[in-house]
Amino acid sequence: MKYLVEVLLTFAIFFTPVLFEASMFGHWYTPLMLNPIAPVLEGFANVIVRHVPPPLSWLGYSAVVSVVLCCGALSVFQRVEPYFAESV
Repeated sequence: MKYLVEVLLTFAIFFTPVLFEASMFGHWYTPLMLNPIAPVLEGFANVIVRHVPPPLSWLGYSAVVSVVLCCGALSVFQRVEPYFAESV
């Protein structure tokens, strides 16, 4: 599981539009924006650099996905917590 998480996080970092604009990739715009942090970063770029309001639909998507993932992670954590070792 450790190696799978490392690989997924590495790909997530490369598919996050930090040093580039997601719109540069044409038809790959939507898959890039499915990363929940991408709409937030694009929103910051819109407001700070382009002086236009951020797209609320993408920010709403980001908020919903973040809340769902957080609730799912909390649920999984609570379910497997009794199996954690008390000391290493």
